[in-house]
Amino acid sequence: MNEFHLRAINWPLPEKDAAAMNATAFVVGVCAMWIADLIFDSISRWIRGGRAAP
Repeated sequence: MNEFHLRAINWPLPEKDAAAMNATAFVVGVCAMWIADLIFDSISRWIRGGRAAP
Protein backbone atom coordinates (compact mmCIF):
# COMPACT_ATOMS: atom_id res chain seq x y z
CA MET A 1 0.00 0.00 0.00
CA ASN A 2 1.32 3.39 -0.83
CA GLU A 3 0.53 6.79 0.63
CA PHE A 4 -2.29 7.41 -1.85
CA HIS A 5 -4.22 4.34 -0.71
CA LEU A 6 -3.68 5.16 2.96
CA ARG A 7 -4.96 8.71 2.45
CA ALA A 8 -7.96 7.36 0.49
CA ILE A 9 -9.10 5.31 3.49
CA ASN A 10 -8.31 8.25 5.81
CA TRP A 11 -5.51 6.42 7.62
CA PRO A 12 -3.70 8.71 10.11
CA LEU A 13 -0.24 9.49 8.74
CA PRO A 14 2.58 11.41 10.40
CA GLU A 15 3.41 14.86 9.15
CA LYS A 16 5.95 15.03 6.34
CA ASP A 17 8.40 17.01 8.47
CA ALA A 18 8.27 14.57 11.40
CA ALA A 19 11.02 12.35 9.97
CA ALA A 20 13.32 15.30 9.36
CA MET A 21 12.62 16.65 12.86
CA ASN A 22 13.39 13.27 14.45
CA ALA A 23 16.60 12.90 12.45
CA THR A 24 17.70 16.40 13.44
CA ALA A 25 16.94 15.70 17.10
CA PHE A 26 19.00 12.50 16.90
CA VAL A 27 22.01 14.29 15.38
CA VAL A 28 21.82 17.11 17.94
CA GLY A 29 21.58 14.57 20.77
CA VAL A 30 24.56 12.57 19.52
CA CYS A 31 26.65 15.75 19.16
CA ALA A 32 25.68 16.86 22.68
CA MET A 33 26.69 13.47 24.12
CA TRP A 34 30.02 13.63 22.27
CA ILE A 35 30.74 17.13 23.58
CA ALA A 36 29.75 16.11 27.12
CA ASP A 37 32.08 13.11 26.89
CA LEU A 38 34.98 15.36 25.86
CA ILE A 39 34.24 17.78 28.71
CA PHE A 40 34.02 15.03 31.34
CA ASP A 41 37.19 13.42 30.02
CA SER A 42 39.12 16.68 30.21
CA ILE A 43 37.80 17.39 33.73
CA SER A 44 38.75 13.92 34.92
CA ARG A 45 42.25 14.34 33.44
CA TRP A 46 42.56 17.73 35.18
CA ILE A 47 41.49 16.22 38.53
CA ARG A 48 43.97 13.32 38.14
CA GLY A 49 46.73 15.79 37.31
CA GLY A 50 47.19 14.67 33.71
CA ARG A 51 48.30 11.14 34.66
CA ALA A 52 46.83 8.04 33.13
CA ALA A 53 44.50 5.97 35.28
CA PRO A 54 46.21 3.08 37.15
